[in-house]
Amino acid sequence: MIQNSLIVIVAVQLITELFFSPAVSGQVDPFPSKPRPSIREHPARLLTSSYEAAKKGWEDVVRLRSGNKDDEAFARDLGFDSAEQAQQAQLGGSLSIYISNLAWFKDAFGSDFTKLVKVTGRRMFTLHFNGQPKSSVTVAFDPGTQKWHPVEWGSRKLIRRFEKQRTLHPGITFVLSISPENPWRLWFVGEERAGMFFLIPLANIDAIDLREGQEVDAITFVNKIKTLAAQLPKQ
Repeated sequence: MIQNSLIVIVAVQLITELFFSPAVSGQVDPFPSKPRPSIREHPARLLTSSYEAAKKGWEDVVRLRSGNKDDEAFARDLGFDSAEQAQQAQLGGSLSIYISNLAWFKDAFGSDFTKLVKVTGRRMFTLHFNGQPKSSVTVAFDPGTQKWHPVEWGSRKLIRRFEKQRTLHPGITFVLSISPENPWRLWFVGEERAGMFFLIPLANIDAIDLREGQEVDAITFVNKIKTLAAQLPKQ
């Protein structure tokens, strides 16, 4: 049974449970003192193997047994109505997971988005039922073995918000969370087009006049986030 064979983290409410969960074996510290210099994607061959890892995570979901008390409860935790529904889940598209920190923006010179964001080595794949996003499986890249592994299942509320924006912006390729916890709910999806990054808020951010679903270019984005970062209390 999936509960007994895997360490499963079901993040159902807070995005911090997804983006800032403890690193799996071989992962880098999710809170470095400085972001990596680039957020370009992994080579295509590694992205292909990330899908293979997600398939393994998906297979664990579709093995849940109808009528089994534990499996039925676990299926509901994941976001499905029942284990029978989970058995019919289909593996969908994915988003790379990036993180940042308001302090990086506060101290930054210029507006280079790529210098203010860090790759986590994780990708989140949607699990659909009858075309509706129900849950997800997240895979993590182990730089030591050069392999991907499924590490998290669930995040039902988040994946529905991501897929809502994918419907409106089908080119999105990543999700970004900016820490620390703050009243502005700094969660975004985004994409790269013609060498330029574009960001889309998942919620309204009134303090800097950003609206849910409103796309902004990376330079505008960085400058607006700097405005928020300037409001951080001095250490």
